[in-house]
Amino acid sequence: RMISLMSELILFSIFLSGTGTHYIGDQSFEEKGVSIGITYYGTGHNIVTSQDGMEIMNFYLDLNILKYPDLTPELQPFLKTFLPFPNENRNPLLQMVRIELSNPETIKRLTFNMYDEFMNKPKGYADSIQLYFKLFLLECCRQVQLNGVIPIKKTLHKKFEMMEAVRQHLVDNYQKPQSLDDLVKIFPVDKSYLCRLFKEYMGQSIFEYLLEIRMQKAMWFLKTTDDKILYIAMQSGFGDLAYFNRQFKKRQKQSPSQYRQQMRLY
Repeated sequence: RMISLMSELILFSIFLSGTGTHYIGDQSFEEKGVSIGITYYGTGHNIVTSQDGMEIMNFYLDLNILKYPDLTPELQPFLKTFLPFPNENRNPLLQMVRIELSNPETIKRLTFNMYDEFMNKPKGYADSIQLYFKLFLLECCRQVQLNGVIPIKKTLHKKFEMMEAVRQHLVDNYQKPQSLDDLVKIFPVDKSYLCRLFKEYMGQSIFEYLLEIRMQKAMWFLKTTDDKILYIAMQSGFGDLAYFNRQFKKRQKQSPSQYRQQMRLY
């Protein structure tokens, strides 16, 4: 079967039993026993099972509404190794991470508990799923602590090496004003070449990408702080509140204050 994700979704595939071959890009690897594959940002992948088939449980997370659980401090760093924080922009090279499980029974039990709650929808099921999900992530962190994660990355074509550096520069400096003149001082190439190659690499222009970074930061601040919207706009790299409001409404179909109110419900 072939699965391809929308850019704001993350797919958890829990391989419960059976064997098969997992293909992603030009890479393949064998799935045996219980493991977890976490697929990112519009990535397509294909799973070819053995004759006996495989038992796989899939569930999706929407980064726009994801509420991060507050895990114990000693486990929180492991969470970030496999579940990107919503205020962090995507790395186009990372397609998937895999977690090998030393203790699969706990993961299987929690997965089926979430599934049963979702399918039967007893009273309080939404709260129950959230609690089970927190336990699920906690157990994933323990497994990562034991076994690490296996990142699956695309091969970076040589001509895009500079574009990845440009992308990272924008991520690191989103709060500062940016211009093509500033960028070509740091990355000494022709402006038109820089623009053309970056769009080929990321599928969007330099300033569309920068706007996306700033918008994601603003959405995160709206969800997680009580700061004034003007302050959030400035902290997210927008120098003008009216422009921020206009761009936010264009993308989210609601104002920043309406978005904040909606997110308080999750």
